[in-house]
Amino acid sequence: DFIFLDAEHTPFAPNVLQDMIKTLNYNSEGATLTVVRLPTHGADWTSWALDAGASAVVFPHTETAEQAKKVVANCRFAPLGHRSFPPFATIPGHTDGTPRDGMTILDVYNENAAVIMQIESAEGVKNAEAICAVEGVDAIMIGTGDLRMSLGLMPGVDGPEPIFQEALATIEAAAAKYNLPILGFALGGPMAENRLNRGWQLLMMSADTLALVIGQSGPLKETRAVVESFEKGVAGKN
Repeated sequence: DFIFLDAEHTPFAPNVLQDMIKTLNYNSEGATLTVVRLPTHGADWTSWALDAGASAVVFPHTETAEQAKKVVANCRFAPLGHRSFPPFATIPGHTDGTPRDGMTILDVYNENAAVIMQIESAEGVKNAEAICAVEGVDAIMIGTGDLRMSLGLMPGVDGPEPIFQEALATIEAAAAKYNLPILGFALGGPMAENRLNRGWQLLMMSADTLALVIGQSGPLKETRAVVESFEKGVAGKN
């Protein structure tokens, strides 16, 4: 399983984001992966997330192969890229261990930090195959809300419109061609089944705000009914 931290739509301070990544990794003992959607394609946010131990980083609004190549290079140490060495994350003899002989800590980072490109515009759909073909891209996320708006539709997680379904199919075909898993929202069983049948493999089934609102709606409705009944009873006595 994984937990998705959205630093694009949530105003995280870098130190808070790092603390959350480390807390999730520590408390799950590595059993739960931390996936972080970054606010920009910049090397600074990329390093902050990966240095803290993020299992994957998502780059929103990816529209070209050139963008994908740049962010892949920011995520990989030489000779695969030009990510800066994190001296405070790799303390000799303490946090630079490797799982097998002949492997360096740089190899561990390069092999265990997934790079996910988010396609969410008509331009991105047009260049989907070129984006998926970039070496070092590990998965694709489909941002359905922005994609729908880019196509002139109202935002949403899904929809039956032919233009939207064609866009999804284009991205799905490109990902399948390069054997890349697809990440995205699947709210509820029927949508999850649909996504799986379409080849999606990384499913987000809820969000903290959704869980909070939905979880409190029932008790709030019941409490309001009790209050209204109580007020009617008091009014009747008067």
